[in-house]
Amino acid sequence: MPDIYLTVPQAQFSKLLAEYSLFVGGYGCGKTYTLAYNVASDVLTIPPVVPFAVFMPTYSMLAEVTVPTISKMFDAMGIRYSYNKTEKSFVDLPNGATVILKSMEDPSKIAGAEYVRIYVDELETMPFDKGLEAWNNITARGRAKVRHRGKVIQPQIRVYTTPNGGKRGITWKLWGVNETLPPEEQRKRSNYAYVRAPTWSNIAHLSKNYILNLYNLYPSALVNAYLAGEWVNMENGLVYSEYDRVKCRNTFTVTKDDAAIYVGMDFNVGHMAAVVFIRQRNTNEDSLYPWKYHAVREFVDLDDTPAMIKRLKTEYPDKRITIFPDCAGVSRRSADASVSDITLLQQAGFVTRYHPAHPAVKDRVLAMNRGFKSGDVTVNDLLCPKFAEALCEQTYDDKGEPDKTTGIDHVLDAPGYLVEYEMPIRRKNAALVPTYGQY
Repeated sequence: MPDIYLTVPQAQFSKLLAEYSLFVGGYGCGKTYTLAYNVASDVLTIPPVVPFAVFMPTYSMLAEVTVPTISKMFDAMGIRYSYNKTEKSFVDLPNGATVILKSMEDPSKIAGAEYVRIYVDELETMPFDKGLEAWNNITARGRAKVRHRGKVIQPQIRVYTTPNGGKRGITWKLWGVNETLPPEEQRKRSNYAYVRAPTWSNIAHLSKNYILNLYNLYPSALVNAYLAGEWVNMENGLVYSEYDRVKCRNTFTVTKDDAAIYVGMDFNVGHMAAVVFIRQRNTNEDSLYPWKYHAVREFVDLDDTPAMIKRLKTEYPDKRITIFPDCAGVSRRSADASVSDITLLQQAGFVTRYHPAHPAVKDRVLAMNRGFKSGDVTVNDLLCPKFAEALCEQTYDDKGEPDKTTGIDHVLDAPGYLVEYEMPIRRKNAALVPTYGQY
């Protein structure tokens, strides 16, 4: 076997024998690389009486992240294999072993087969309830025991994730909280063990400015979570913690010199919301993005998309209007049952910019906070009073998610679509990428 170089946390984790093992770390710490190494090692050492399983939140993440990383590891370790794209599995492995790749998109479908080894990547990128249901169903599948040379190989489930949920997340409830329990209770949960891997533990495999970029991108309160891999207390914390009403204030308005406006829009019948931005060339050489965006107008609680279109055309008849809408509007209907909300915007002559699927809520929040922190996003709180008020008020709920029970979320979601699209946290050509794995 050729030399495979592991970081100290990666090597420590690979030696854990606990039934439920957690590799909890910062971005870029090599989570998926560690998973791939563990899969390859198990393929070579455990008799393949039953298949192994790798779980990811979505099939697209499996295709883009998991398959390439495991393939590279197999190649590096000289393991013969074939990848069955239709069945989403690695086959023709030594001694007939099989590694099945499965999505957690529908936790109710995690049923049936049993495995002696299960690897779960990026568990905490999922909503809490959905992730917990997936975890419970996965643990029910990890019960196959294998006899080999007179010994019984016990089942093991390994989890690899960044603690996105903080002290309201799944991994805190299953692993982190154990250290706060009395010693006798800790002993009862000895089948749960974890290794923490901070981002800098993998510095040899990161680009020169990776860690500095992360410090600049993420809100101060979350640096410990996304770099150190620590469980951060998000309970009752402000979601938009980097918004300072004075420091983030602008006094701009839409003038005749502004040929174009840019609008973040959220679709909700009876609660349509939009925030209007103008943009200026970014003169800050340290910024990752070419434009600054200034919120200068808001529209809240309009009836539907046609009403919003009429309002924008009335107020800005001579402007080129680009809309950054909620991508759910591709299928959602307003007044015309045969026409989607986004189609209505396009038919009105607006340019639309949106992702094919929803970005993670946390990515929108982080993009907004990064924008406030760097000064790339500002708010005219006189002309956007509801937006400014909501930024100062929204907190996390008891599951570590932005609280949506107060009704102030619509005017926050709307600009979030624009800011995340134009200033994405997961920017493909930025030095801080990749988010997953060692490479």
